[in-house]
Amino acid sequence: MRLLLDTHALIWLVMAPDRLGPPARAAITADGAEVYASHVSLWEMAIKRRLGKLDVLDRAAAEWFREYVPRSHLRQLPIAADHLGEVESLPLLHGDPFDRLIVAQAVVEGLTVITHDPLVAQYGIATIP
Repeated sequence: MRLLLDTHALIWLVMAPDRLGPPARAAITADGAEVYASHVSLWEMAIKRRLGKLDVLDRAAAEWFREYVPRSHLRQLPIAADHLGEVESLPLLHGDPFDRLIVAQAVVEGLTVITHDPLVAQYGIATIP
């Protein structure tokens, strides 16, 4: 299974794995699972940290991402032009630009999103809570 972590799921996986639901933990640890951390999450964490809305990180977002993504055996998913273009075709269900871009990446790449955000599932993509 190919999985894409929503930003909160990435943070939980690294810092508080018990906050992930049992289905998410099972999917992430399943044999052959490919688990991706998006550069969208890095962008979101950097902005929210700068605004003082994300104090859970123990260092700058880029440093945190560079250390914990490889340590957690995750693959990085860069933002591609196809992902950005897909955002335009998405229905306007969610006002959060970070979540919309994560959804677009999931659509383009055929990924299942690990998320607790019920709005993400409304896009008709596969999600795991």
